[in-house]
Amino acid sequence: MKRKTDRTSGKPRRHLLLTRALELYRHDGTEASAVETLLSGHGIGLEAMPPEQHPGYSDGSLADLLPGEGGIREDLTELGLLDVEGRECFAECLVFPLSDGEGHIASLAGVHS
Repeated sequence: MKRKTDRTSGKPRRHLLLTRALELYRHDGTEASAVETLLSGHGIGLEAMPPEQHPGYSDGSLADLLPGEGGIREDLTELGLLDVEGRECFAECLVFPLSDGEGHIASLAGVHS
């Protein structure tokens, strides 16, 4: 992805898009309880993780929330969140933030549940 900067915040667009996607994945209580259940099945509790490393759960609705065409779809495809046909790559996955050395979200990783 070519280095783009958000006009209002001055932050790299990549960081903003990844942060917003993770916020969506962490959004509601249903996903939160699903995340806790899936993690506890592996012997992992959210309380053992710093909040900024908490995963979310993708129900596959990201693509449905976006405009039909345009720059944001292209950007999310370049980031690996959507495939070339516009489908969400992390559908039905636990989604973990991967941080850079400064604590910013650099990428996301999904584990199929």
